[in-house]
Amino acid sequence: MILSFRIKQIVDGLLDWVEKDYEKNKEEDTFLYQMFNEVKNGKFDFYKQAKDLFLRGDKSPRKIVTTFEYPKDRSSLPCIVVREASKKFVAEELGAVGPEYFLADPESSYDERESFIHLTDSNVNLMCFSDNTLESMMIGEVLYGLLYGAHNTFEEEFKSFSFGLSEIMVENQVFPVPLIIKNITMELKYGERFASIAGGDIVRKFEFDMKPIK
Repeated sequence: MILSFRIKQIVDGLLDWVEKDYEKNKEEDTFLYQMFNEVKNGKFDFYKQAKDLFLRGDKSPRKIVTTFEYPKDRSSLPCIVVREASKKFVAEELGAVGPEYFLADPESSYDERESFIHLTDSNVNLMCFSDNTLESMMIGEVLYGLLYGAHNTFEEEFKSFSFGLSEIMVENQVFPVPLIIKNITMELKYGERFASIAGGDIVRKFEFDMKPIK
């Protein structure tokens, strides 16, 4: 499993769920309504802006996209960038779990290779980009709430998990006006499988040729 790809699948699924939640339920029962109703900052109505942002159709140029690449210009905003910041084995948990084997060649019942499952700690960042500070804040808060709402999914796939929310400021030639990015840090522990590079033959059968004792 490539973890960043799996996290992107989960985030895309959560964004899709927000649209279906709004379509199937009474407005006052929806996730967005319960999160942002009557939350305002001056003229910025969080609930109205959340509906405009998360319920846009696929053809809208301002529909939120999930990507692995940083935005090259403002036309790519808003977006959520998935980055696997770090990954390491949990030293005390290294080693094979098994024995486990998988077929390297599905056509051959004799070509087997040992696999190892190592416990891995990984940090994944979900960076919420927007050219509007309040919009970036809103995307981060919604996604943060959705991740905790998907507790059962994470419980099934990971040994342990936790999420944190922080703020990053970016300023460069592409974005001369500073961007405020809401960054969700995911700390995940999970079992990762690797194939052994050992290619020795596996003994599958023993035969004994014994002469009768006289």
